[in-house]
Amino acid sequence: MPRLRYQKSTIKEVAARAGVSTTTISLFVSGREGVCSPDTAARIRAAVADLHYTPSSLTRGLRRKASMTFGVCLPNPLDADLAYGSSFFEQLWRGIMYQADRENYALLHFPLAVRKGTSCDAFLDGRVDAMLLQDQGNVRALRLAAAGMPTVLLARSLDLPDGCGAVCTDEGRTADLALSHLWALGHRRIAHIAGPAGARAPRNVAPATVTARWCDDVGVQRLDGYMEWMGRRGAFDPALVSYAQAWSAPQAPDMLDGWLALAHPPTAAFCANDAQARDLIAAAWRRGLRVPQDFSIVGVDNSSRDVNGESLLTSVDAGLEENGREAVRALLRLMSGDPAEECRVALPPARLVIRHSAAPSGRMT
Repeated sequence: MPRLRYQKSTIKEVAARAGVSTTTISLFVSGREGVCSPDTAARIRAAVADLHYTPSSLTRGLRRKASMTFGVCLPNPLDADLAYGSSFFEQLWRGIMYQADRENYALLHFPLAVRKGTSCDAFLDGRVDAMLLQDQGNVRALRLAAAGMPTVLLARSLDLPDGCGAVCTDEGRTADLALSHLWALGHRRIAHIAGPAGARAPRNVAPATVTARWCDDVGVQRLDGYMEWMGRRGAFDPALVSYAQAWSAPQAPDMLDGWLALAHPPTAAFCANDAQARDLIAAAWRRGLRVPQDFSIVGVDNSSRDVNGESLLTSVDAGLEENGREAVRALLRLMSGDPAEECRVALPPARLVIRHSAAPSGRMT
């Protein structure tokens, strides 16, 4: 026997059962019970009970002009093409979902075509009260702000559009945690894999200082942090900076070969994320270098795991779950009328997780 499929009762069915119009039902369930006589109200209540009718959250929200739903335009961590960054987005999602639950808000996740598009129509059709948006450009954010839609940008801190909040990690402190650890181990020639290549330049370094290939918002902040930290110690060398094409580094063998060919090669590397660090470890092994005995590596995001589920990589936990939670809190402050500038937060990274990919330098230069 085929399984009966659950079908939700419609407003038309309730109206037919009660013998009134759908308009009357809509007004009644939205709280305007005075639109009909007591006898008609009793028939409507009976029809609602008999048919187990439940107004949608959107219908219920109309009485207060709110849907109690946040829109989320953020990559799905289960997407196959996000193998390199799935943990980054998974951690953000966990924080967003946790805080939204605490605030009794639902979340609406938009499909890929909407996420990769430039239109704001799906965000402004009345289904959501506010938006959490991960976008490198400002076109959609500016339109949302102009339309009065409270919007908080995720993992953004540069060139923020007027009217929008933002939540990110203080990437200068991320670099500080990684580099301080390597420096304490005796490393002085510390390379950096930045990425992915993009359109932004480091804010404190003249463009001629480094090859003219820049990173996205998170990448450029980590690169900035590296340059500033090493520069303060007189140890910055542009020859030690390499740029990945994405948030992974399949070209890590070429990067490593270039570094090893230098008169004073590096003894360690700070990678902009764990996927890049994992690729660099593989490249080192293929060239006969032992990690960490011959070459130390530190990543970011605390996400890299081996086949047994145990991570060997020393990594900075960027506090992405807290980023997600704070994004929801910032969105609520924005909805309450707080100025956008007061809804922009740079959170410190959570911690450095020390494992087995960094060791004392055997050759200080």
